[in-house]
Parts: sequence; C-alpha cells; structure tokens
Amino acid sequence: MDSPVPDLSSNPLPGNPDERKDEVLRRIIAAIQGGQDAPWSVRRFAEIAGVSRATLYNYFDSLSGIYRAVSASLMAKSGVMMEAQEGLGDEERIALWIDRWMGWIQENRTLVVITLRSHGDIEDYDSPLRTARRGIAFGLAQKHLKVSDPSNELIFELVCAVVGAEDAVRQWLVLEKASEEQVRRVFRSFLRGILRIAN
Repeated sequence: MDSPVPDLSSNPLPGNPDERKDEVLRRIIAAIQGGQDAPWSVRRFAEIAGVSRATLYNYFDSLSGIYRAVSASLMAKSGVMMEAQEGLGDEERIALWIDRWMGWIQENRTLVVITLRSHGDIEDYDSPLRTARRGIAFGLAQKHLKVSDPSNELIFELVCAVVGAEDAVRQWLVLEKASEEQVRRVFRSFLRGILRIAN
C-alpha cells in the first residue's frame, strides 16, 4: 500500500521553469531518501512532487528519465568526496577519501541502489549519467592532475576508472556478489592511480 503523499499545496513550485524542474527533482529525491514505500511510478512521483503527470512528462520523458536524473544528481554530488587535503601523505589521503565515500554510500544507500538499477550497460552518449561521469572525471583532473582542458586524454581514462568504481558498488549493493572490503580495494587502486599520475 502506498504511504500518504504529503500535502504540498502550501509549498508551491518556483516560477522559473528550470527552478521548477530542480524543485520537482529535489522532492522526488527527498521522498526516496525518506524511505517512502516503493514501487515507484510516474503517477506516484507526480503526486509526491505536487504536479500533474503531464507536467512530470514535460520535465522527464519517462520513468527511466526520472531515474536517470536522480542518478545524475547523485553522482554530481559525489565528487566532493575527494576534496584536496593538505599535510597528509598519499596513503593517508586515500584512506580518508575511501572512508568518506563509503560513509556517503551508506548514508545514501537507497538512492545509490536506485541509481545502479536505473540504467543498462549502454546509454546515449549525452545521457545525464554519462554527463555526470564526465563531470566527476574532469573535476578530479582539475583538482589533482592540474588538467584544465576537458578534451585531455586523461579524462577518458578517468571516466573509465569512474565506471569501474561504479560497477564495483553495483556488484556489492545490487548483485550482492562483492563485499564492502572488495569495493574498498577497488577504490584504493583507483585513487592510487590518480595520485601516481599526479606525482
């Protein structure tokens, strides 16, 4: 049975179209994080966001489109896990970054699982998820490799590394074929590679 949908009549959407779409997505993400009952549907997401299904389809072309937008939003926020840390050795920084990442994954576990289930192995080149991955890779290159050109060949290598780390988490949380410690080892190899290039 669906849990009660919150009354949003006293909390209208912003007037700007882009802001409205962002607020709709924020409400959907908050509902998922809040543990509201699944299964999800366009109708249920529309009720949660306080909009009609037609409006929701105007923002996202399908239920998969909603999931892709949730995925992209989640991945875009994950880049802050690797903010530069001064005064630490490489292994200390790696340990800190991994602890941050694993804590963030556990805190956002429901959203992470939805993200990993919401797309297949093949996506459109310009999909939000691919765009988010490239954004993460470019952010890492800027912060740690002093790369300012998004077409630099290192970006491709970093995107591949991000996909590998993403798949390790999928094997752990979705398929239950890997352990948390195995995921930590994948992250450690990924981060050592970045720091090796940086040094």
